[in-house]
Amino acid sequence: DLLVSKPNQGQQLDVLHGGFDKLLTRSLSEFSEWYQNTQQVVNKVLEQCACIMWVQYIAGSAKFPGVRIKGIEGRRKREMGKKSREAAKLDLRHWEQVNERRYALDLVRDAMSTELRVVRQDKYGWILHAESEWQCHLQQLVHERGIFPVIKSTLTEEPEWQLCPIEV
Repeated sequence: DLLVSKPNQGQQLDVLHGGFDKLLTRSLSEFSEWYQNTQQVVNKVLEQCACIMWVQYIAGSAKFPGVRIKGIEGRRKREMGKKSREAAKLDLRHWEQVNERRYALDLVRDAMSTELRVVRQDKYGWILHAESEWQCHLQQLVHERGIFPVIKSTLTEEPEWQLCPIEV
């Protein structure tokens, strides 16, 4: 009530909602930026409304202190409770999204890990196959009856004879 100017004619000036409540719900930098942009409006509300209402409030509170304080405090508690519930809902949704993203990333990581494992196994199989093939080709080339025969130079050993695949 103190920070809302409700003139009989003209526009209503409310510096509490979207203004001073930023002190409680947002960062100090956001509040500072808002205050710098609306300093004239704040001063106008304070001069026209808050000052007069504060004097009336002080005068009235001397007569009925409990009634006045309970009314203002009740409204403040309701507004802060509403803001707190909204913040809790946003926080809960944020953590739900974080968990959903973690789950999705785990699925992608597992799929990529499985695919990488298959590629490695396939690559290893091809390497073993290539080594085996090259060993066979090399054996055929350096066989004693091959293109590049390797002849043992020791005289004590007899040469090993083997029929070629055509003669078998």
